[in-house]
Amino acid sequence: MFKQIQKTVGIISLIMFAGAMIAASSAFAVEDAPPTLNLTIPSDPVAPAAPLVDITTPAVTPATFNPVTQTTDISFTISANGFITVEILDDTTQKKLLLNNENLIAGSYSGANSGAINAALKWNGKDSAGVNLPNKAYTVKVTSKQTATGAVLDTATAAVTINTPASDNPVPPVNSNPTPPVDPKKEEVAKINLVNAKVEPKKFNPAIDEVEISYTIFSSYGAKIEVKILNEDKEKVVTLVDKKQDSGKQTVKWYGTKDNKEDGELVDAGTYTYKIIAKNPTTSDTEDTEDGEIEVFISNVINDKDEEKSPKADNGSDQSSQSSMGNTQTNATMALNNTNTGEVANTGPEVLFYALLPLASLIVINKFKK
Repeated sequence: MFKQIQKTVGIISLIMFAGAMIAASSAFAVEDAPPTLNLTIPSDPVAPAAPLVDITTPAVTPATFNPVTQTTDISFTISANGFITVEILDDTTQKKLLLNNENLIAGSYSGANSGAINAALKWNGKDSAGVNLPNKAYTVKVTSKQTATGAVLDTATAAVTINTPASDNPVPPVNSNPTPPVDPKKEEVAKINLVNAKVEPKKFNPAIDEVEISYTIFSSYGAKIEVKILNEDKEKVVTLVDKKQDSGKQTVKWYGTKDNKEDGELVDAGTYTYKIIAKNPTTSDTEDTEDGEIEVFISNVINDKDEEKSPKADNGSDQSSQSSMGNTQTNATMALNNTNTGEVANTGPEVLFYALLPLASLIVINKFKK
């Protein structure tokens, strides 16, 4: 009996286990069924991402240099192949382009090394136009790109300073104040001009006369004037004026003497030149000149003093008048005698003229004596 019960329980347990297994199998089939794979195989394989072109901090040797006697070398290293640009900046303004999108392989570059690329990294302190840059600090900037037209991948900078001594400096200091431009109108006013230069008379006898030289100065601040007399060999004879004069008409006399004194030694006869020179009173630079000719002649002149020295007769008539009267009487007598004897060199009216002239002279002289 007991065995039959065990057998029955065993059968029931087996049935229950089988049912549990069937239930578990159904749940797995519904809930944990593996998904269906839908794989798409591309036609071309995907290329790996390009490496970044990193730039080490550039070095500048020397960092401060004198372009008159030195150059400076720029050095840097790139981690991968790329397009590299190197430039010199003044703040943000490009002054010199050393490399422009050069396709370089990974490695180190320096102006101290050989090769065309390295030679471009040796800077002489000039801008792109070949002009020496003034003393100050500048920036060396290195940039990298994956392609020539691509985006910038990396940037590195370094400082470089130009320090040219004043004795060698070919350009003015940065903060120098340039000379302001000259106003053309002010320049015209400031210029000294001489006009209306002339001499009166142009020909004179210094024994009895002098000449006057006149001229007009146009200047806002006057002029230093020099007036000279030159001989025919253009050698100076005498200086008439040597001083500062105001703007306007000016005159000076020349007495025809070597020292321009009225009682001085007379110059020789000949042609002389007066020369007027106008100079800047501040700089003494000659700004204008005028000249002209003067003719000097010398003749024997009887002055009033010589006439006063002539001897006088007691009755108020001078001895020269008496002598003249005697000569007239003698000439009249000779003329009459010649007429009577027929020894006359001329005939006709001449004889009558010579005969009557002495008689007329006698009548006039005798009348004045009374």
